[in-house]
Amino acid sequence: MTLPPARQPAAGAISASRLERLVLQQQDHSPQDLPQRDPRRLPLARRRLTAEQAAAQNLLCMRRGPINLRAGGTMVSVALTGARQLPVGAAWLELEIEGHPARIGLSWGAARRQAGLPLENTDPADAALLIEDSLAAWLDDVEAQAGLSIRFRSLVTEPEETASAVHLGLRLEVMQKPPAQPYRQQMPLELSPAAARALGPVLSRWTAPIAEDLPLKLRTAVEIDNMRLSVAELASLGPGDALVLTEVPDSARIVIESQFTALARPAGEGPLPAAWSLAGPFTLRSPRDRTVPTASRSEVLMSDTDTPSPEPAGQTPPPAEPAPRGPRPPQAGAAPSTESLDALELRLSFRLGETLMSLAELRRAGPGTIITLDRPDGALVDILANGQLIGTGEVISVAGQRAIEIRSLFGDG
Repeated sequence: MTLPPARQPAAGAISASRLERLVLQQQDHSPQDLPQRDPRRLPLARRRLTAEQAAAQNLLCMRRGPINLRAGGTMVSVALTGARQLPVGAAWLELEIEGHPARIGLSWGAARRQAGLPLENTDPADAALLIEDSLAAWLDDVEAQAGLSIRFRSLVTEPEETASAVHLGLRLEVMQKPPAQPYRQQMPLELSPAAARALGPVLSRWTAPIAEDLPLKLRTAVEIDNMRLSVAELASLGPGDALVLTEVPDSARIVIESQFTALARPAGEGPLPAAWSLAGPFTLRSPRDRTVPTASRSEVLMSDTDTPSPEPAGQTPPPAEPAPRGPRPPQAGAAPSTESLDALELRLSFRLGETLMSLAELRRAGPGTIITLDRPDGALVDILANGQLIGTGEVISVAGQRAIEIRSLFGDG
């Protein structure tokens, strides 16, 4: 895709000093200190996960429930979790599942206890064989119950990078006779897409996906919160102005039909990717965060807590008594002045895009599920103030920072 030529700022574009006042919040810099660069379109963010990786990860995340096995005469509970980082000073145990590469993160202490020998200076292949030999009875039982072949290949600290790997976590719990407490361990897990596909059908024997009870497709959106503006500042904006994102967000929220929400992390490259990974469960969204239809400028200030008139419909209130002469003290609860309303702070957020997901997919979704937005090249993002849809914008770059150029606001543009 070829980038279009550089654009000159629109006639209503915010000046550098105004950007500093509204968004950057830097009092020590003058407008001349900001780099002077024309806004340019940003290329659409490339996805970090391929379609094959996303499909393989979602296949496993649909079956996250713990699996109980009897291995080596002991009850073992195994469950998949969200991706985990390899601890400092740990090693990767490289293995094969049905001949497909995978690896599990182990601390050297855990490897030493399992093999009964210090393995730090042992040949990587020999170290893996020692661990496999110590787990022979367990592996035989697991292979018999799962119908999979598992072979350990090497124990290394700096393995080759695998760009196509699916990153997950593995929670292991080994039951022990009382009064001993169960042995629990969390380990990072990396699977090749082929290994994930081989593992998926096996997991389905214990935790089959939930059947789709209704053929519904629900709108699933991704929103980010980034800034706050006063009513006066929002009223001064118009099409062509730019809202600078001072910090590229490291999280967002997945929103289902404006009613349920969950934390999400970027799963794609670039500042505002199209792919996001769920990082928590769905919860009922706060009423004040729910999106309402496009609002006018006056509707942004309206509240659903307005007190209705106490007079019944059609009844004329009694005439007011003559006001006493002389100055009257201010009354408690008087309406705020125009100046104070102009200073009211609004929360500005951006909806990056939407996709349709079936009810069954959303029931099975959980930490690690990848949600990819249906967002074509050059698609606009929605601008929301306190949850109200007020306009649209385009992702651009201003002075080396990400920004949203307003295309429409309150019906203008």
